[in-house]
Amino acid sequence: MLVRQKTVLVFVCLVVALASADIARRHDIASRDQFFQHLGKIKNAPFSVQLRNHSDYIVCAGTLISPQHVLTAAHCFDECKTSDLKVVAGASSNTEAGVQREISQLFKHDEYNPSTFHNDVAVLKLDSPMELSETVEVIKVCSAPIAAKDEFQAVVGWLPTKQEHLSITSKMPVMLQDECIQDAKTEAIEVEITNSMVCNDPRDRTACSIVAGGAAMCAMREVCGIVVGGSACKNEKFSGVYTNVYEMRDFIEKSLKA
Repeated sequence: MLVRQKTVLVFVCLVVALASADIARRHDIASRDQFFQHLGKIKNAPFSVQLRNHSDYIVCAGTLISPQHVLTAAHCFDECKTSDLKVVAGASSNTEAGVQREISQLFKHDEYNPSTFHNDVAVLKLDSPMELSETVEVIKVCSAPIAAKDEFQAVVGWLPTKQEHLSITSKMPVMLQDECIQDAKTEAIEVEITNSMVCNDPRDRTACSIVAGGAAMCAMREVCGIVVGGSACKNEKFSGVYTNVYEMRDFIEKSLKA
């Protein structure tokens, strides 16, 4: 899946027209054990931003962690340059202008590995701060370790359809590294799960259906995961992969001070 994502990024940054299959807009709720994905409004997730190319195609998502800084996935810039993309806040879809900023600096984790997506995290510094409002807000970075049996309260990102819309998925159980590795072995999936990653419950494949870089929120209304996706998405019995934001705190704090 990540190989395919990288290929898409190459074409996007070259401004080549892409054709995308439409994704189901909504899943019914039959019980509390099922997951709910719906098209949301940006006021419900005002910390979410889009990384658009100059044709207004949403390449990746991000999270506003200060008025002038965005948290996202490092692999969004494996093929793209910062000048290829702009940050758009306050917009529910790519048809809305929102509040736009250019990227002045890109900070990638020093130990990011584009082959395994270990430490897949980046911080963007904007050319000027965002003015905060009802549709543009900052969110705190994860302040406590993710524990076994924790849940992501919501995962926010954009569906890669012809007219990209904000997607919000509610409560999903999290699998930590050991459990995720065991699950991969059980399903005979060749994927490297490192200590910089967490997985979600395999019944929910949100990380496989939205663009990379979006936020997975924990109970304290903090961003605790970054959508990566993963080669695991090739197998329908396996889950998507997220960067563990708590493990990235030192890098994030250093980037905010740079």
